Amino acid sequence: MSPALFWAGFHLRRNLGRRGTMLWVVALPLVAVLMRLAFDVPAEAVGQLVLVYLVPLMSLAFGGGVLREEVEDQTLTYGFTRPLDRAAIYLARLAAAAGPVAIATLPAAVVAAGSVEDGVRLVAAAALGTAAHTSMFGLWGLLVSRPTWLGLAYVLVWEQALQTVPGWLSTVTLRSHLRNLGGLDQPSMSSLLPSADPGPWWVSALVLATVTVACVGLAGWIVRRKELVLTR
Repeated sequence: MSPALFWAGFHLRRNLGRRGTMLWVVALPLVAVLMRLAFDVPAEAVGQLVLVYLVPLMSLAFGGGVLREEVEDQTLTYGFTRPLDRAAIYLARLAAAAGPVAIATLPAAVVAAGSVEDGVRLVAAAALGTAAHTSMFGLWGLLVSRPTWLGLAYVLVWEQALQTVPGWLSTVTLRSHLRNLGGLDQPSMSSLLPSADPGPWWVSALVLATVTVACVGLAGWIVRRKELVLTR
């Protein structure tokens, strides 16, 4: 096993060993099942809840402090002095942060599906959405001292405000591409002012993948080439 895989597995097990994490991992799929079967909540509403809110907010909770936890636990120096590229260590930590989000949201996305095709699209959207949001919030955690507040403002203010704006502005949000890839309805101000169509599903998949690669690449460059100093 490569050192990077070992590092990712170590931190993933550590994350999953926390009671709060396991509560999300177990409770979220169960809540989705109850909403669909016990309360007859439409599949569209469950899908919107999972993709639009839970994926980004859980990604923020786990991804925003990818290396900050190392500072608080005083293990950052240990990891960065191992015979392993710093970018690989960061990627391993990022994968470990994305793991609990994926484990919780992918089954919930399956429950929200009304057909096999819907299930495939929702699972793909949850997976790519988790990757994009976790990598973006992880990058923000390297750039700002309080990434959680910035992330909350992004999810609850920026994307919430732009999602119903007519024209191309609504397509600059990750939320619109999550909906498009997952086959969910796009909100609009009115029937006379519909939101812009992001295009075919594969365009949204490409956008989410591009955001992931760009954020991971930039974050890897930062941890590899710059002196990383994070304040508590």
